[in-house]
Amino acid sequence: MVLVAGLLLAWAFFARRHGKASEAEGEQPIKAAAQVVSKDGENLVVLDQAAQKKSGIVAAPLAPAVHQEEIRALGTVADLQELVELAGRSAADKADLAKAQASLAASSAEYQRLKRLHQDQRNISDKVFQGAEAAWRSDQAQALSAERAVQSLESAARQQWGPVLAQAMFNASPAFERLLHQQEVLILVTLPSDVKLASAPATVRVQSASGALAQASLVSASPRADPRIQGISFFYTAAGQGGGLLPGMDVSALLPQGPEVQGVVVPGSAVVWWEGKAWTYVEKSPGKFVRREIPTDQPLEEGWFVAHGLAAGDRVAVRGAELLLSEEFRARFLSGEE
Repeated sequence: MVLVAGLLLAWAFFARRHGKASEAEGEQPIKAAAQVVSKDGENLVVLDQAAQKKSGIVAAPLAPAVHQEEIRALGTVADLQELVELAGRSAADKADLAKAQASLAASSAEYQRLKRLHQDQRNISDKVFQGAEAAWRSDQAQALSAERAVQSLESAARQQWGPVLAQAMFNASPAFERLLHQQEVLILVTLPSDVKLASAPATVRVQSASGALAQASLVSASPRADPRIQGISFFYTAAGQGGGLLPGMDVSALLPQGPEVQGVVVPGSAVVWWEGKAWTYVEKSPGKFVRREIPTDQPLEEGWFVAHGLAAGDRVAVRGAELLLSEEFRARFLSGEE
């Protein structure tokens, strides 16, 4: 019994010492994966090679690029209901005109036949001849009225949509059919009131609220402007189905205007968003990253074009930028930095 009691006391003693050692070990600070140090007025996120590799952070040099300057304008995807209704009325008016013209052709031929008979020693009565003349003149009036209805509708369409779209509608052209079947969308692009262009660009880029870019082709100048902006307006068409552009949607239109400029393209994978701004992490030296704000007024399919602040050959984090942002603020929090 004494031996057993001794063994139990020894086990309790060593177990208590092991628990205290483990507790003390747990209280020691964990080495941070990254540190933030200040150098030359900049905060550098510093990682050792092992931590960088384990985190999957990859840096790559920026390639040089050339991009033409652009004007940003407001665009609105047009609701085509009014144009569709005009097309329906046009079809009905054209049918009425064709019917009136057919009736006129028949009554005119009958009138000319009876007129010859009437003049040929009055082979028909005056009453029959006068009836044919009345029918002919009535059909003339009907045809003239139908023709004026078509012309009036054409004039209204041109005033609302411009001659190119109006003509496409009246002729039921393939371009108009693509709009009707939503294969393409119509976009009204209105320039800022202080911007004047000698001519509209043949193609522009439009950007939806989601950031997606699409190319649009010029249709014509618009006879009306967006009431929110008193600027010159143009109609453009862009791919409809699957393009994410819906009637009534506001978009940004990027019109090429001005000289080409030298710069770099920052890929989308290298950009993180914080406080409503876009940032990228530039690797100043191996394992040392600094966060830089970049402009987003020149979007591209693969990222953003930047003309100032970054240069070709600068290395940026093309993978793991979000982790660097997280580690930067984690390290600053642990250090007590605001």
